[in-house]
Amino acid sequence: MWRDRLLELFDNENYDFKDGQEHCFRVYHMTLALGCNMLLDEEVVFAAAMMHDFKPFLSDRGDGSNRIEAAVEAVIAFLVEEGFPILKTDALREILLGNTSACHEAALLHDANLLDGIGAIGLARELSAMKRSPNGLDDALAMLEKRLLDGTDVFLTTQARKNAKERLEELELFLQYLAEERAVGMERVE
Repeated sequence: MWRDRLLELFDNENYDFKDGQEHCFRVYHMTLALGCNMLLDEEVVFAAAMMHDFKPFLSDRGDGSNRIEAAVEAVIAFLVEEGFPILKTDALREILLGNTSACHEAALLHDANLLDGIGAIGLARELSAMKRSPNGLDDALAMLEKRLLDGTDVFLTTQARKNAKERLEELELFLQYLAEERAVGMERVE
């Protein structure tokens, strides 16, 4: 029941989840795939993946210093009210607060979220967001170049670093081709 209520939030136009339901499901599946050789709490992974971009719960909660904590508590209260197992709330709280050392689910979800940002869909998301940016393509490219510079050091698990290496090589190639094509468009005709 709590899963159904949680998913209903995505259908409510009053809630704005940062990257949408598809992103959350990719993070969920990627977290499970990264941890395929581990004993994971699937309920915690599902709740954390669906709620890791919990922007709807941020408004009107707490002040600047405890806004995230207040939002996390609101998420947990909502889920428990809908039937989420209360004994699993500590793990969920730590994941949503970004404590990646709290449990292996936290590290895996962290890595899955980052991997989604450097894959083909992450690249497409970044480029589609450029229309909201004052500098358009340049801002999108700066973000993609930052992800490339971050490299695999931002990933916590061995499997994620391996997956990231492949995706970063593809991103580097894309940025190289794009730079070459843009250079042609920058040449002045006299």
